Amino acid sequence: MAFTDFGEIFTTWDTVVSWNKWALEWAGGSFPVQTFEYPQSLPTLWSMIYVVAGRELQVFPKAMMAWLPMLMFLVFADLARVGRVVTGTVAALSCLKLLLLFGLFSLSGYADFPSGIMSFVAFYAAALSSREKDADADRLALVGAVIASGAALTKQSGVFFAFCYPLFLWLISPGSRHSRVWQSFVVLLALVAPWYSYRLYAIKFGGELSNIAVTTQSIHVGRTYPDRLMHGLDLIHSVLNGPLLWSVIG
Repeated sequence: MAFTDFGEIFTTWDTVVSWNKWALEWAGGSFPVQTFEYPQSLPTLWSMIYVVAGRELQVFPKAMMAWLPMLMFLVFADLARVGRVVTGTVAALSCLKLLLLFGLFSLSGYADFPSGIMSFVAFYAAALSSREKDADADRLALVGAVIASGAALTKQSGVFFAFCYPLFLWLISPGSRHSRVWQSFVVLLALVAPWYSYRLYAIKFGGELSNIAVTTQSIHVGRTYPDRLMHGLDLIHSVLNGPLLWSVIG
C-alpha cells in the first residue's frame, strides 16, 4: 500500500488546507495560527521530514502513513500467539481486508487514522498488562498511557480514548494493583493537558478560533443524537459486515 501511489501528493481537503499546510509552516520555522483545537503532533512530524529533505517531499509522509495499518495486523497476530489461537487467527486474516480498506484511507493523510491506531494499540497494551505481574504489568500499563497520550495529541478524538484508558485499566487490574491506574492517569494528564490548556487559552484570550460548534453541530446537518448514533452504526456496518464483523468482535 505504501507504494500504490508512490510519488503522488496529498489531495484530500483537510490534509491540503490544514495538516500539510501546518507542516509547511512548522518547517518554515513559524508557529501555525488558527489551528482551532487541533493537535500538532502529525504536522510537526511531517515538518521534520521536509526540513531534513530540504523541500516539501510529500511522498515520504504519505508512504509513512500507509504502514500504520500493519500495527492492527500485528496486534491480532499477537492475539493468536498468546492463546486465543482460533479467534486471533481469524481476526488476523480478516484484518487483511481492513488493511485494504483502511490502508488506502491512511494514504489520505487524515490524522483520524494514526490517532485511532494508537488508541487501539494503547488498549491492547493495557490488556497485556493484566496478564503480566508486578513491574512488567506496571510498565505495560505506562506504555499504554504514553501511546494513548500520543493518540490524544494527534487528533481530538483521541482524547476520548485517553479519558477511557484509566477506566479500562481499573476494570481489568487486580484490586491490589490499582496504583498503576493512578500512575497512568498522571502520565496522561502530564502529557495531554498542557497542549489543550494552551489552545483553550489561545482561543479565549488570544484571538484564535474554535471549531467545536462546527464539529458537534453544523457538520451533522440537523441530525438528532439518536440519528447520529444510527448514522454512525450504518457507516460501521457498511465497512464491517458478515464474517468480518464477528471475527473482529471475537
